[in-house]
Amino acid sequence: MRRPGGKLILAFSVCLLIGYGASLLIMIGILETEYRLYGFGNLSIVALLVAFMLLLFLDSPFKLGLFKWDDAFWPDGFNLPERRTGQSRGVRLGNSFKVALFIVIVVGSIAGFASLIPQIQSPAPEVLEISGDLAGPELAAVGEEIVNSADTGCLACHGLGREGLRAPDLAGIGAAAASREPGKSAEDYLYEALEDPCAYVVEGYDCIMPTTLAQALGPAKVTAVVAFLESQGGEITVSLSADEAASSAAEDSSGSGPGVAGATGEEIIANAAPTCSTCHQLDAVGAAGAIGPDLSQVGAHLTPDEIRRSILMPDEVIAENCPGAPCAPGIMPKTYGEQLSAIQLETLVEFLSEQQ
Repeated sequence: MRRPGGKLILAFSVCLLIGYGASLLIMIGILETEYRLYGFGNLSIVALLVAFMLLLFLDSPFKLGLFKWDDAFWPDGFNLPERRTGQSRGVRLGNSFKVALFIVIVVGSIAGFASLIPQIQSPAPEVLEISGDLAGPELAAVGEEIVNSADTGCLACHGLGREGLRAPDLAGIGAAAASREPGKSAEDYLYEALEDPCAYVVEGYDCIMPTTLAQALGPAKVTAVVAFLESQGGEITVSLSADEAASSAAEDSSGSGPGVAGATGEEIIANAAPTCSTCHQLDAVGAAGAIGPDLSQVGAHLTPDEIRRSILMPDEVIAENCPGAPCAPGIMPKTYGEQLSAIQLETLVEFLSEQQ
């Protein structure tokens, strides 16, 4: 390589400007990433890579003299026309080393850039298996784990030993259920309340519980939840046989477990568990939820990347305004990233981005 002259400095400056333009195009057009997430460091790395690659290709046509290509790649002049360069073997080997070092730097920079691109990780779901004959406190313990899990999101609205944010306290529900409907046992009352949440609405609260909860859980888990609720001040009357548990596990593995049916944004919103319309208002699908923020014009306020992160990591940024009460963390389930396929997630993000 030679000392940089005016032509080389001018060419590098032009190539660097082109590199920054290409980097911005990658950021906005391909990665759809906000500048604050992409960062100036990532922007500059890509710009420099593009600039150097352009210089590499323009070296010979523009006679920049960046490399002595024949000496670089053919230090012994193998199969080259006879020439007299006046350079020693050591000088020519030095040129080869420079080109090799340049290639290593480019490859290393690309690998480093790839590792710096912000990634969103969706953890693998924890699988709760129910097996064997279960009854009494043992079954109630399984039900407690289900109620406390992020999959169901029960305690995002209900309280347990305290007033719930959006729904009644579940402490003592086992005793209260026996007296709420004359002629109906606590067991029947609790089963019906899970399968048809709007059948019994406690005074002072709205019917906001997902109607798809029992279907999403399956019979075995519903029975476990009923056992736990009965244990809250009442007597546990339900039990689960090994055959029932095995049958429920088989249904889950055949496709009735986690997963969302649908290929369009409307279908995904309707089939998610819990469904988005339970909490959000979204005029495009006729949803009138009154817990979370209104999504009818969400595309005008959030970028596609912000919408995606809100679905996968809902507690990362809490919205400022929710109808009826302040927005609070823990309300939106964190399991949609596990339910949705990659295509469904991007379909949903695109659909919501269009709501403006």
